[in-house]
Amino acid sequence: MPNEIVESCPVCGSTDLRDKLRVQDRSVSQETFTIQQCAACGFQLTNPRPDVASIGKYYESDAYVSHNSAAQGLVNRVYKAARYFTVRRKVGLITQLNGGRKGSLLDYGCGTGHFLAG
Repeated sequence: MPNEIVESCPVCGSTDLRDKLRVQDRSVSQETFTIQQCAACGFQLTNPRPDVASIGKYYESDAYVSHNSAAQGLVNRVYKAARYFTVRRKVGLITQLNGGRKGSLLDYGCGTGHFLAG
């Protein structure tokens, strides 16, 4: 698999990235990936990460649960229930933190938009 090495934190720009843990992809490739954490801001990322040309294979597996899947199996129902619960919690937390004021929110990488719609 071609990899792309991340040299600095995509959030704060620090180059102090430290290995946090190693995890194995048990559903598609059986590859082991390293999760690193930025010492400056705490952001965690896969490094090295699959490049743009190879990332698609991780989403072609029957084991992958899509965020917008219409499938009705047990795993999909549990996933959708958990997603609903976590979205409601996030909305409640943001409402609490901003004192209920109206405003704008940037959700970078918002996927299907369920959080923004919540």
